[in-house]
Amino acid sequence: MRLLSHNVLRNTAKGVVDGYPLKIEAAEIDVRDTEPDLTFIRHLLPTISFSGLRSAAEDLGLDAAAFPASYSTTLGEDEAFLRALHKALFDVRVLEGSLVCPESGRRFSIRGGIPDMMLTDEELS
Repeated sequence: MRLLSHNVLRNTAKGVVDGYPLKIEAAEIDVRDTEPDLTFIRHLLPTISFSGLRSAAEDLGLDAAAFPASYSTTLGEDEAFLRALHKALFDVRVLEGSLVCPESGRRFSIRGGIPDMMLTDEELS
């Protein structure tokens, strides 16, 4: 699971008001350097939850302070920042572990890099 995916995942179970951001408990991570597409990253900037990204970075022992608390239009002008953002969102992958809802404590497993966000019938109704 890339951190870009994590940035949009939340617990949508009935009764959960704000199941975001999910805490990452990683058992295995992989980092593979890829060439960043800075134009693409600039287009993504307004859609990123920086509070969620900072939380994920802290969970994984990354430098959360490298990311701002919120979006600013000037972020797209800083190439070093864009490269660091690309690395966090695309190069860091959680292969095994769990996502934990901050509100309910519900655990969602991550296996083979794929988070299992399926809810039970009881959680839906």
